Order: sequence, then C-alpha cells, then structure tokens
Amino acid sequence: MPLRDELIQRAIEQLAASFARLLTRTAGAHGGALESEAGTLTAGEVEALREQLDRLYKTFMGSSSQLVLRLGSDDLIKVLGSAGFVDGERAYLLSSLLETEAQLLVSQGANADDDTVLAMRTRALDLVLEAGLAALGEPELPSRVARLLDVVPGGVRPPSTWERLVWFGFETGDFGAAENALYA
Repeated sequence: MPLRDELIQRAIEQLAASFARLLTRTAGAHGGALESEAGTLTAGEVEALREQLDRLYKTFMGSSSQLVLRLGSDDLIKVLGSAGFVDGERAYLLSSLLETEAQLLVSQGANADDDTVLAMRTRALDLVLEAGLAALGEPELPSRVARLLDVVPGGVRPPSTWERLVWFGFETGDFGAAENALYA
C-alpha cells in the first residue's frame, strides 16, 4: 500500500502544479498580477497537459478521460466504491483531475459558467466531498471544498451534492455549514 500511496501523492503533486500554472495563466489573461504569463496556453502546453491528464486517467481510473467525463457523479462514485465504501484516495485524485480539466477549458477561453465547465466542477465537488466522507485525512480538503463551492453556484448543485455537503459538515465538525446545506 505505501507504494500506491506514493504514486497517488506524486500524481496529486503533478496535478497541483499544473492547476497552479493554469490559474496563473487565467489570472494573467484577466488582468491579474502576473502579466508576464498572460494569455492562453500555447498549443504545445495544452497538448502536454492533455497527455498528462489522459495518462493519469488511464493509470488510476483504468479508463480514458472521454469515458470518465461522460459519467455523472453518482456513477463515478459507484465505480470508485466497493462493498459500500468509496476509495477516498481515488475519489480525491479524480476530483483533482476533473478540476484541472475544467480549469484547462477556462484557460483555453471557455466561460466559467459554461455547462461543461460547471458539470466538471460539480463532479469534482461531489468527489472531494466523498473523499472527505471517507475520512481521507488530507489537510487541504476543506480549502478545496471551499474553492469548489465558490465556483459551483448553489442553483446548479443537485440534491445529492447538498446531501454530501450536510454529511461533510458533520464529518468535519462544521455543524453550521451542515445546517446551511440542509436548509439550502
């Protein structure tokens, strides 16, 4: 198991670096502080990132990104689960993949409120919540949930996401957030 954990940790670190680069590019393109990297990604950068994402999908999900992107949150959670338990590490990794994929679309010029981007981010939110419910223990989990909540408007969240938010609030001891999700 430690070898698998190390592989997943390296994959998450690679995704974090790619995600940070995408955020920097997007912020620069919209008048952010880092103007030297402003603009969209070059075709070579997009292709390299796309290859990295596809490789990670195949390695950790055993499937292509096209198939994963066609599945909804509940179907993905069923794929990640066995005997009623969700593999928190794989859910966390898949959440990172989907969030990076959505940010790649935004950095290529898609609107943040585009249906495809919102669908990816909603699935990423659902999966990171499932990782939290599986008691994964990642210290950055609450900040990732907060970041995704900021980009997934409440009006597009399905009832299952609200339910996961309730249980995540209970799991993390944030009973106020759990109550807010329950009433929303």
